Amino acid sequence: MFKKLFLIGLIVLCACSSVKDETLPITSTSQKAVDFYSAGFMHRGQGEGLEARNNFYSALRVDPNFVLANLYVNEPDPRQRRKYRQTAVDNKDSATDAERIQVEMWQAGRDGKSSERLDLAKELVEKYPNSSESHVWLGIVYTEQYMFDEAIKSLKTATKINPNQFNAWRELAQHHVVVGNNNMLPKERQDKNLVIKYTEEMIRSRPNAPNAYQLRANIERQYSDFEAAKPLYQKMVDVTNETGSSAKSTALLISGHNLLFNGEFDEGIKMYDEAISIAATPNWSFNLSTNFKTVGY
Repeated sequence: MFKKLFLIGLIVLCACSSVKDETLPITSTSQKAVDFYSAGFMHRGQGEGLEARNNFYSALRVDPNFVLANLYVNEPDPRQRRKYRQTAVDNKDSATDAERIQVEMWQAGRDGKSSERLDLAKELVEKYPNSSESHVWLGIVYTEQYMFDEAIKSLKTATKINPNQFNAWRELAQHHVVVGNNNMLPKERQDKNLVIKYTEEMIRSRPNAPNAYQLRANIERQYSDFEAAKPLYQKMVDVTNETGSSAKSTALLISGHNLLFNGEFDEGIKMYDEAISIAATPNWSFNLSTNFKTVGY
């Protein structure tokens, strides 16, 4: 009898706790454009800027008025970037609420209206409560405003809706580990074991994402365990080799940093040289040479 009641209870519990992840709606005249956009957004989240840009460009060639592709394309030319963003603004009211809100969130951020940006992120969650992506956006905005407890709650909600929500795991990890100029929890709240868990979830959910290994390695480097970081950075290099990722130069660069910090100067400089040799642009090659290799010497 107990076993029967236990099984019934387990079934009811699972039924009550399972929520199907609702994809935020996307408006386009072409499914092909949507496919390109989705690929671009995925690459954007895993630190592959060139692949993201090329997919967004492809989406816009098919559908020039595609709101979200215009909003998120990482265009390096500031004049062209303004044109893309203006196209997103001009077309936002003919798109879905999800798209309109994302454009208005960008506008609020551009104009320094942090309270309005937060209200819009909350509106996105209110309208799409079963979307892990909407909760990620709210978590990102909370993090921007140093509201870490609220951010953690939103991001964990996203992972409950979708355990494979890579961007949520990434944002949770970035509260604990240096990536760039990311907003981090106070030092006393940073937890090495917890951030290892988050980055392992990144790797599990997307084993080919270069920045999953980057963040995992950054943890060890942050705690001065350069030896432990070496194979993790090498794994990032290996993944970029396997996938042909444009993040390879970044992987080589940060692997070189770690080797220098570990006292392996010649090996570090070799990594820098290889990164310079495959740099996507002459300007990036020059920056690598002057900012990193020179300082290394």
